[in-house]
Amino acid sequence: MNKIKGIPYVSGKTIWYQFNRKANVYKKRNEVILGENRESSNNGKKLKNSKSKDLDKFNSIIHLDLSNYNLLIQKFKNISTIVISRSMENKTNYPFAISLGDTFRTFNDCCEKIKSKLKIIKLIAKQKLDIQEFITKNVQTIWSNFPESDKFTKDSYEEVSSFEETVGDLLSKISQIESLFKFKNLHSEKFNK
Repeated sequence: MNKIKGIPYVSGKTIWYQFNRKANVYKKRNEVILGENRESSNNGKKLKNSKSKDLDKFNSIIHLDLSNYNLLIQKFKNISTIVISRSMENKTNYPFAISLGDTFRTFNDCCEKIKSKLKIIKLIAKQKLDIQEFITKNVQTIWSNFPESDKFTKDSYEEVSSFEETVGDLLSKISQIESLFKFKNLHSEKFNK
C-alpha cells in the first residue's frame, strides 16, 4: 500500500494492522453468532458468498481507486507545470503591469486636472489624442514577447511624462496669468477710487 499510494511505510503497516484487526473482530462475531460450523449452515453459506462478493468488490474498488489515483497524480503534475509556467510569466510581466498602471493613472490624473480648463484642453488636444492613439494601437501587445512589452511600457511612460510636464507647465502659466489679472484688477480699482 505504501509503494502504490505514496504512504510512508510505517503508516501503511499501521493502516493494514487496523484493517486486519477489524476484520478479525467481525470474523469472531460471526463465529459467536453462527457457531464454529457456520459454513455448513444456510446462513453461513450466504455469509461466505456475501463475503466473497464483498472482497471482490473491495479488490475492484482498490484497482479502480489506484487507476484513478494515478490519473489524478498525472493531472496534478500537468496542472502544477501550468501553474509554474504561468507564475513565471506573471513574475516577468508584473513590473510591466505595475509601470503601465502607474503611467495610465498619471495620464487620467492629468486629464482630470484639465477637465474644467477649456483653454488648456485646446492647447494639448493633439498630444492627448496622440497618446490615446498610441495606447489603442499597442493595447494588443503580447505579454510573452518581452522586447515588445518593454518597448510599449517605456514608450507609454515617456509619452505620458511629456504630457504631464506640458499640463503642469500650462497650469502653472495659466495660474500666473490669472494672478496677474487679479493683481491688475486690484490696482486698477485703487486708482479709480
